Amino acid sequence: MPKGLEVEDLRIGEGPKARRGNIVDVRYEIRLSRGELISDGVQEGLILGTRRTFAGFERGIEGMQAGGLRQLRVPPHLGYRDGRLLVCRLELLSIGHYK
Repeated sequence: MPKGLEVEDLRIGEGPKARRGNIVDVRYEIRLSRGELISDGVQEGLILGTRRTFAGFERGIEGMQAGGLRQLRVPPHLGYRDGRLLVCRLELLSIGHYK
């Protein structure tokens, strides 16, 4: 994991672990450290390692298994780079392979 990214597994999933190059579907909730909701929803078809979202989000998914639930504390240099610490809750719905 990158320096400063804090990861807490709340539920371990099953099957293979997500890694760069996998296509994942993930349910997410992103909050500021004081609890204010910034964004939530489902990200479908995210290819890990392509930087389609902020680094802490993608790197925080790596190593998860389908059905897993994880909480991240993302420092500014891995988040939106605006000085805000983000707290993300991720549920990995599925893992596929890029063809």
